[in-house]
Amino acid sequence: MDPLLVEALRLGVAILAGGIVAVIAQRIAFRHAQQLQREEDARQEAGLRQALVAELRENIRRLGGLEVTQVPSASIVRSAWDAARRLSFDADVFDAITVAYLHGAELEQQVTFFLGRVRTRGVVWTWSTEARARKQLVATALTRARATHVAFVNALELLEVNE
Repeated sequence: MDPLLVEALRLGVAILAGGIVAVIAQRIAFRHAQQLQREEDARQEAGLRQALVAELRENIRRLGGLEVTQVPSASIVRSAWDAARRLSFDADVFDAITVAYLHGAELEQQVTFFLGRVRTRGVVWTWSTEARARKQLVATALTRARATHVAFVNALELLEVNE
């Protein structure tokens, strides 16, 4: 056989083998990159869930800890919940978290509007209409704060159970 033809065949086989090796290496590298991406996504998801649990606990503490005895002055924090919206939750967990933050938003609105803007003018008699109205506003806000507290505790329990 012609030596030039033999060398041409060898070159062709080498190119073909190199191509096959390159394709195999590319497929292995792609699968590895996919695996790394899945692991990174899982780490981010776990971090978001952990941040959401911490935020729910913080909001419970902002509402008074174990028991709500007064209208809270600290606002509800919601940054972790905003970031965690891309996560998938069971329907009951999602609903519980949503209800808790809904109660929190309503409480903040109520406290800001009623108790923040309705001021007593100086010394007020305890039997006056103004004092009774303020007491009623505080009682209403305290009821909302207790409902908010219960909603956050429920959301936290459901989230921790489903982790």
